[in-house]
Amino acid sequence: EAWANKLSMAVEQNPASIYITDLAGRIEYVNEKFVATTGYPRSEAIGQDSRILRLGNVDVSVYTELWATIESGQVWQGELQGRRRDGTLTWERVWVSPIKDDQGKITNYLTIRENITELREVMLRLQESEGRFRSAMSVMVEGLAILSPEGKYVFANRSVEEFMGCAAGELIGQKPHGFPV
Repeated sequence: EAWANKLSMAVEQNPASIYITDLAGRIEYVNEKFVATTGYPRSEAIGQDSRILRLGNVDVSVYTELWATIESGQVWQGELQGRRRDGTLTWERVWVSPIKDDQGKITNYLTIRENITELREVMLRLQESEGRFRSAMSVMVEGLAILSPEGKYVFANRSVEEFMGCAAGELIGQKPHGFPV
């Protein structure tokens, strides 16, 4: 009983949003993080179809693959855009796993969702920043090259490529030849 209580508390207090559905996708259990993350109170979420959390503009093939995977007894994982009760859009890393009884029959599905909205925004800003850097550096008259800790080119602007007599992008991944690193 103590062990079951520990497991229950681990799920309830988990920093990820966790919910359990029946085989048709109706929500039977949600943890506290689910309530905080989605904005749906337990009383409103329990009994609802899990579709309340997804967007209509997500490619149907993603959900088709998800259901085919979990119905075959496998774990599905991926990134999905979800919707909070207030309509706010979020990005989540999602794992959906079948729950099986002692005979191996699937009885329920367990979904774990980790909100990665801020991470995706940071990555997007980083990519935009890198794009601006590459654009600015590529038009410099001075040669600029950046080497990895292993001594391989990770960036070389057009001036360096012309100086070295290389085609665009040819230096990337290569070690400088004839120059000390």
